[in-house]
Amino acid sequence: GVGGASDTEPGTAVASPRTTVARSGLTQLQRVMAAYVAEYNSVSPRPMPLAVFAYAVQHLCRIGRALRLAGGHAVLLGDPGSSRRSLTRLAAYMGGHDLVEVEP
Repeated sequence: GVGGASDTEPGTAVASPRTTVARSGLTQLQRVMAAYVAEYNSVSPRPMPLAVFAYAVQHLCRIGRALRLAGGHAVLLGDPGSSRRSLTRLAAYMGGHDLVEVEP
């Protein structure tokens, strides 16, 4: 069915293609992200000690998606030390964008 709905008997769990791809692709995304972190750290005067875990990969993908849009921007909220700046720097680097930071 559409949107992950199943045409099988009620109560039968069927993984949607999107969920299956997301699970199998997470390890690959983590490897790609780790490679970009290493590359960024080798060329940047301000290296970032980023941990590559599922939550960081998800946020990196969201930030990168926002930056790819024409006029794309994002407001990132979170606790201090939650890697908002680091993930944004990495997403901009991966997308070949120039990053301008407004310092408080």
